[in-house]
Amino acid sequence: MSKNKILELRSSSSELAAPSLQSEGSRTIEGLAIVYEEESEVLYDFLDGRAFREIVHKGAVTEELLRSSDVLALYEHERTKLLARSTNGEGSLHLSITDSGLLYRFDAPNTQLGNDTLELLRRGDLRSSSFLFGVNKGDTRWEKKEDGTWLRHIDHFSYIGDVSVVSTPAYPATTASAERSKRALDEERGLPEPIEDPTSEPVQEETTPEEAPDPVVRTPLAERALRWADITKSNL
Repeated sequence: MSKNKILELRSSSSELAAPSLQSEGSRTIEGLAIVYEEESEVLYDFLDGRAFREIVHKGAVTEELLRSSDVLALYEHERTKLLARSTNGEGSLHLSITDSGLLYRFDAPNTQLGNDTLELLRRGDLRSSSFLFGVNKGDTRWEKKEDGTWLRHIDHFSYIGDVSVVSTPAYPATTASAERSKRALDEERGLPEPIEDPTSEPVQEETTPEEAPDPVVRTPLAERALRWADITKSNL
């Protein structure tokens, strides 16, 4: 990852992403953290003020990435609630690339958290999987749809930080779920960095009161996205 690292959280509403136990009485938990070739729910980019959907393409996760990553299996993305770990492809968390996406598997630890997670799974209270990821310049493509919304294609991940079992799939707005900056976003989209003149002096401009801006009119699609924006930076 570059110094302007972008971190984002995503979940899937697909049944494939639902965590499950291998068998009755088993302590082995598995599920698809990343589902290929499936459009996401509506997301909202506050920096550009636009709604978009997202699709992860087959091949976005590579064996090379998994062999060079330290990936945590967490409960609800809370880093203090560790269930398993894969470091450079080895450890208690097993990650494998399938035709459908990235499969995770681990044995729940014999701890209070592990036992609680098993109980919630057996009761059906944990219903989805989620993951923390990062992309760099060249990893994504943007396509404008006929209805005016945008589709973000993810062809490659540069970073995977965790996979999590979660109670409800979340579809966060990109700025609410990530360590994002305008410079990092511009880098992802291939825009040049602004050139700063270190010798220039800041210019003090006179300011005058401005009239309140007109209310922002959002499309129903954008309004739906905002209702899903319930993930904050405190989750990371």
